[in-house]
Amino acid sequence: MHGAVQDVMQSTGMLDNTKETVERARAAGATIVHLPIQFAPGFREISELPYGILKGCKDGETFEKGSWGAEIVDTLKPKPEDIVAEDKIIGAYKLNIKPENVKIVPVDEVFAK
Repeated sequence: MHGAVQDVMQSTGMLDNTKETVERARAAGATIVHLPIQFAPGFREISELPYGILKGCKDGETFEKGSWGAEIVDTLKPKPEDIVAEDKIIGAYKLNIKPENVKIVPVDEVFAK
């Protein structure tokens, strides 16, 4: 999958822009939550007849836990104060995040110069 998006990532500066956004959010005091896409070896949690993006993941053996494609890139590696959620369900209730432990920062504060 990386090969399919690599040119666009480079032409738009996606990784550099993401790194800058995360650094600015941290500096503004925001809580950073990482949600890596990872599947168990053998992709057993994906049905026998997957479709859409899940079919592409299973067929291409992408995002398999422990593989290069499932790792968070070095430039965005989590800091000790960050939260890393490895569950497939994205939601604060599933992550057991308490509101008093999270600081939400408006995007205009992140990009204020």
